[in-house]
Amino acid sequence: MLIRIYLKKELTMTVSNRSFATRAGRFNSACSQLTGVIEYTPSNTLITLPNLAMFLNDIDTKNENVTLSQQALDDLREARRHASFINKDENPVCMESLIKMVFFYIQADIEDSTGTLKIIKHIIDKMEPESKKALPPVSAETTDENVSHSTSERTFAAIIDYGKQVLSLINGIGAGYNPSNDTIKVVNFSASVTALETLRTDITTAEQMHNNSITARKNIYDGATGMSARTVMIKNFLASLPNKKKNQNYINFSRTLRGV
Repeated sequence: MLIRIYLKKELTMTVSNRSFATRAGRFNSACSQLTGVIEYTPSNTLITLPNLAMFLNDIDTKNENVTLSQQALDDLREARRHASFINKDENPVCMESLIKMVFFYIQADIEDSTGTLKIIKHIIDKMEPESKKALPPVSAETTDENVSHSTSERTFAAIIDYGKQVLSLINGIGAGYNPSNDTIKVVNFSASVTALETLRTDITTAEQMHNNSITARKNIYDGATGMSARTVMIKNFLASLPNKKKNQNYINFSRTLRGV
């Protein structure tokens, strides 16, 4: 049966997603009218009633995949932001905070550490303006197939490099580096750097999945056998009936597609 109900998603939809959903809803409504047209008996399998029903299900799936992959990507980006830079008091063990704690510990407890402190202080001075670039988190929908390596992406790559530099420095101190604060012990600081690297890999994977879902949706709407092409095929068939483009079935189908 072609009549389908498009339930409102609980997930927040971007403007682009709403536009695609509107097109799908109108196409679905227009196709549902065909069930009452006795003369609608096309030989073209792409626009037969059973195949249109399956096609509508596929459209719904493609739209949902874009929404879900966008949400998964946003969640990972937010986790990375939370693990990277200080944002008020919400993430006290982010990498920026950990590096500052390392600095203060070395300053207080490690003798002959002027050179190390100078390097870490330079990192902190570079890191603070970087943190401003990273906020708020990236959440806008990707609109093409290519991952954009924006200033934000470079900023998050930099925080990993900063963490690695500090890890190398504290490893170089050796046994003398033994803070009471567990979060900045070598093993835990190293784990925090590794966690950020893992997030970067996961985000790259999620970006690719999201871009793939966008490409798949574009194809099902505007590809050679997509919604736009099938719309033309259906209208051509309806125009082949008596009165051509003036017959009521053609008029109703066209009006519904325009949302009137």
